[in-house]
Amino acid sequence: MRFLLPLLSTLLFALPSVSHGLSNSSAYLNLGFDRGGLAFGGEFEYARDRIYGMGAFARIYSKDEDRGANGVFAFGGFVRPHFQRGPWDLYVSPGVAVLFIDGVGFDETTIGPMLNIGLLYLVTNSMSVGLENTQMYSWFGKESKGPVTNDLQFKLRYQF
Repeated sequence: MRFLLPLLSTLLFALPSVSHGLSNSSAYLNLGFDRGGLAFGGEFEYARDRIYGMGAFARIYSKDEDRGANGVFAFGGFVRPHFQRGPWDLYVSPGVAVLFIDGVGFDETTIGPMLNIGLLYLVTNSMSVGLENTQMYSWFGKESKGPVTNDLQFKLRYQF
C-alpha cells in the first residue's frame, strides 16, 4: 500500500498533458555545430493525436578534412511522442534516415536508424525553443557502419 501513492504519482507525471495548443502541424528549424562545423536542418510534423505526431526531416552536417569529420546530408521520417508538463515538452523520437556521407577518402549512401531526444519550452502559444540531441547510425555502409552523427542543436518550433 505504501508504494501505491508513488506509483500513481509517477504514472500521472508520465502521462502527457494537453496544455500545448490545438495545432495539427509543426515546423522546426535546427542550428548547431558538430566536429565538421555548422550543422542545420528542418522538420515537419503532423499531429496524429494530441500526444504524438509523425513527420519528415532533412539535415546537413559540414565536412572538415583536417579534423576527419565527414559531411552528411540526411533525410527521413520519424514518430514523435510528446510528454508535456506546463510549458515544457519532452520528446524521444525514433526514426529512419537515408544518409549521403561525404567522407574523408570515400563517398557512400546508406540507411539507418536515428534517435532524437529533445526538450522544448513554450514561449508563446505557437512558438517553442529548446535543445535536441540527434544520433544517426549506418546499417549498410562499407566505410561507415555504426554511429555517423551525434550532435546537440538549438531547436525552434512553430505550430500552425
